Amino acid sequence: MGEVLEYEARGDTDEPATAKEADIWEILNYRKAMRAATDSLKKLPLCTRIVLECHKILLNSVRGHGKSPGQYRKIPNWIGPKGCPIEEARFVSIEAEKLPLQESLKEKLRKKLAAPDSPYLDGHSLKPLIELPAVNIIIEEAPSILNPARIRFGSVFRDISRQGRKFGIGLTVVSQQVSEIDNGILSQLNTEISMALGNEEERRAAVQTASNDIYPFKRELQVMSVGQAILSASYKNVPLPIQIREFI
Repeated sequence: MGEVLEYEARGDTDEPATAKEADIWEILNYRKAMRAATDSLKKLPLCTRIVLECHKILLNSVRGHGKSPGQYRKIPNWIGPKGCPIEEARFVSIEAEKLPLQESLKEKLRKKLAAPDSPYLDGHSLKPLIELPAVNIIIEEAPSILNPARIRFGSVFRDISRQGRKFGIGLTVVSQQVSEIDNGILSQLNTEISMALGNEEERRAAVQTASNDIYPFKRELQVMSVGQAILSASYKNVPLPIQIREFI
């Protein structure tokens, strides 16, 4: 630590000339990246932009500075003898473009939206809001995406649950663990279809978050058969028991 402070006191700004100075620069870059992330998190949720900005700072003038700082890796890692090319590797990981990364999905969506046959375009102009097709986003195993810890810094899905309806965008949440989903999102759902739940805590959470009072059906939530459900909605005065047809 003393060497780092001494280096800073000298006010050197040139790139590191020795191995020791390179080590010092790495420490300084860590500090700069942490400060930059702290400042960014005051204005933005934790997101790809912040991660890539910190990555760029970390690799500034140190080991790896020539390996696309501030960008996702575009070539796979591989395992093999020292210095071997990828063609002679014993193991090659999956290609980056085949991974379901957020940026890859965004790029695919951008291309689809800009395609000539896009339902959102009238020639080269965006259609009026009233003419845009309705969109319903379905999230299976919702707790893995919508749990409070994961979205504590903000979430596009929380924004959709609150404001999506005026843009023709709906959100469908599918889960057996109601208690693990963010309450802010649950409070914005207008329709709930509650099927059998074996866990007492989940039955209690389903009753508490339903748009109607389904407490009288709490016992049924434990013993209902396949296809049976309780429908509750903000636009209905009372909940309704329903039977869902089996689709083959």
